[in-house]
Amino acid sequence: MNQILINKLEQLIFRAKKSLVMVHQKPDGDALGSALAFSEFLDALGKPNDFFALGPITTSADFLPGREKIKSDFGKISLSDYDLIIMLDCGDFKQTGIEAELRALPAEFPIINIDHHQTNENFGILNIVDPESSSTAEIVFSLFEQLNFPVSKNAATALLTGLITDTANFSNPATTFSSLEAAGRLLAHGAKLGEISSNVLQNKSLDVLKFWGIILSRLTENKELGIVTTVITQEDLELANLDEEALEGVTNFLNNLKGAKMVLVLKALEDGKIKGSFRTTTPGIDVSRLAKTFGGGGHAKAAGFTIPGKLVKIEGGWRIE
Repeated sequence: MNQILINKLEQLIFRAKKSLVMVHQKPDGDALGSALAFSEFLDALGKPNDFFALGPITTSADFLPGREKIKSDFGKISLSDYDLIIMLDCGDFKQTGIEAELRALPAEFPIINIDHHQTNENFGILNIVDPESSSTAEIVFSLFEQLNFPVSKNAATALLTGLITDTANFSNPATTFSSLEAAGRLLAHGAKLGEISSNVLQNKSLDVLKFWGIILSRLTENKELGIVTTVITQEDLELANLDEEALEGVTNFLNNLKGAKMVLVLKALEDGKIKGSFRTTTPGIDVSRLAKTFGGGGHAKAAGFTIPGKLVKIEGGWRIE
């Protein structure tokens, strides 16, 4: 990591009277893990801070040390209370769910942007963005090492959760030598792998797997394009009496399909919008470029977008209207 960036990071943190640590809405394990570890870092420096993430927050993260810090109701905080925002694992303001409020801040308001998405818009006064990293957690751990910050067992557990989440337990293309090496060092710091495994990897109930069966039964293949697609409707969720947490992992699971160049999962949202999630393991295919054409973004091998519309069943498949 460039020493100039490290020095500027320290300057911004030590100047601030109170910081707001933020991540994208409906945060995953990487967002939560990296931000909880960074909040602990600020605590250790004696720097007041709050952690905000627009919910819902997955219950599978309840085991994470510091989980009680997370404020998920924006109505209960005010950006005017802070003189520094530290945004982690977020490629743009839209992903936070409070884009309008952030854009209303003065142009000179200091924002530190720490992320690994290659479509990151570099919106901060300081941008620490590395698309080659497996996760934001890996970047944060690298920062801690350069800053000689003694990583606690709690911070190590949070960061290893981020690594495991974004590499799909070290099985997807985000897995690199450096990510495996970082995981080993986090274990040496006392990261609780057993707790992570039981809460993040082994948390699917029988009802959830039955629900997955419905999603899998709708798989369709476009052989010409080499893309496999499925859909998730609001009716599915209502009939199964499951929330969005039940969907966690299904898109990554579908990425194991043999012979498909890419996978697209379309999910109907409550507000008349559709969320699309792309995954691929095929060399030479960059799904972030596809997602960007729909106003989204992400990584070369995992990306997403949100568009207005609704899913309508037609003969032989589904259509977006």
